[in-house]
Amino acid sequence: MKFRFAAARIFGLVAYALLTVFLFAFQLTPYGDKYRKLGRVQIILPFTIQGERGLIYDRNGNPLTVNVPYLKIYKACSQLSPSVVNSLIRNKDGQSEILFENIRNNRLHTKIASFKFRSHIIRELEKNNEVVQKIVGDRYYPYGTTLAPLIGCLGEDENPLGGLELIFDPLVRGKPGKVLYMRDAMGNLIKLNENMDEDPKPGKSIVTTINLLLQEFCYIALKNRIEETGASRGFVVVTNPQTGEILALASYPAFEPNNKIPSKNIAVEDPYEPGSTFKLITYTCALENKMVSLQDTINTENGKFYLFNHLIADEHPEPCMTVRDAFAYSSNIAAAKIGLMLGPEKLFKTAQKFGIGCPSGVNLPGESAPALKRPSTWGILRTANFAYGYGVMVNGIQMAMAYGAVANGGYLLTPRILKNGKRIVVRRVLQDETVNILKEMLFDVVERGTGKKARVMGIQICGKTGTAKALDPETGKYSSDAMTSSFIGFFPKDNPKYLIYVVIFEPKGPIYMRYGGEVAAPLFRQITEFIIGGYNAFVRTRTGSKNFRP
Repeated sequence: MKFRFAAARIFGLVAYALLTVFLFAFQLTPYGDKYRKLGRVQIILPFTIQGERGLIYDRNGNPLTVNVPYLKIYKACSQLSPSVVNSLIRNKDGQSEILFENIRNNRLHTKIASFKFRSHIIRELEKNNEVVQKIVGDRYYPYGTTLAPLIGCLGEDENPLGGLELIFDPLVRGKPGKVLYMRDAMGNLIKLNENMDEDPKPGKSIVTTINLLLQEFCYIALKNRIEETGASRGFVVVTNPQTGEILALASYPAFEPNNKIPSKNIAVEDPYEPGSTFKLITYTCALENKMVSLQDTINTENGKFYLFNHLIADEHPEPCMTVRDAFAYSSNIAAAKIGLMLGPEKLFKTAQKFGIGCPSGVNLPGESAPALKRPSTWGILRTANFAYGYGVMVNGIQMAMAYGAVANGGYLLTPRILKNGKRIVVRRVLQDETVNILKEMLFDVVERGTGKKARVMGIQICGKTGTAKALDPETGKYSSDAMTSSFIGFFPKDNPKYLIYVVIFEPKGPIYMRYGGEVAAPLFRQITEFIIGGYNAFVRTRTGSKNFRP
């Protein structure tokens, strides 16, 4: 008996010694450090707090986005008691959201509710260990659909969806911080020492080239015009052609960004066949290559010209026209014949020189810029069609920059959306002599040609109408049932400060009422009158105002 007792005693002392050695080694070795960290992960609960997002401003300091206080509530356990759920429901109002799907799942740290414009916690849940409440600055878009395609929005996961929010996300996104909690043996959450927290850092704000007043007016006027004409969609681009700055970029329709639904920026993302506005490229090519002069006459076939059984028609039929008149009255036949004189290679190079077929470099996501087909693949019919704006795809920013090169004296610029950047010249595309001739031709379009409805009393405006039939995907043929109507112009003629491009897709009504000069030119005039009149434009469209800042 004594022997057994002594043996047990010795065994106990040995076991105690071994345990002491093990615990000592556990405390000091990397092996032990691994398990200590694992224990802390199981006990300490870090909650991430995103840094406040930088704001986006217009050129005059008006905030286009704001950060408003949100109370967000997260699960701290896998299943919530009915009392917690009932408390959330009782506090719900028109500016709050309860995510019942997240309440029902078994995942920790998921958001279960958010209360907009709340800068205080729900008191009855303050000491509840099933949830964690956080007050954060969340994104709000005060101008809604007016700026939605341009600004973009944030999704449910706080990730950017389109627009400036996406392209400048690395700059405006704040750096996250952490708030540490510990769960005790009873399951209660205990806030740890604040010295252990990591403070979030705010993102940087950006100042855009956008003029908010002009943007609002363009959007409302565009919306009204689309509804008046029964069109499906459209866009307006306003730039300063001397600098490449985008002053307004409106697209309609658009979704409400505060519903976290992104909108398409039609001017950037949707390529289309431009129609007659593209004739600028053809006439530039002919003038620069000394192939025509303004006084030359062209046989315009009384408005009907068949090329390999393909009819090319003019809206203003004449037996012959001067080059100057052919441009003013937008003769497709004259443009086609000039294009055939020039040939594919020259047309291709001139289009490339103006930035057609490659991205414009605009700091916005999703730019669609289909490449030009190689001239070696062109036939006679494609060459003729290309000369008056068919068989070539462009986007709105490309065309605005191309016409801007005429307005500013011959320089293709990179479009700018951030203020205080330097003007970026891509290349010189026109000689001074050609610039002056083109300005006179564009002035004729507005004064006596197809763009007369763009005229504004007392202002010398240069511009061009555009109308293109849309390709029917089912038949593979062009149809008058769907047309693209446009007008692009700049003013004043001698020292242009504003360029406006209006494109409206699929207007309804009699065919003679769906041309660019009928659909888009009046909207151009309306925007021009607003710019001239400033704040007073709503009442006195031709009275200057010092209140409007460009």
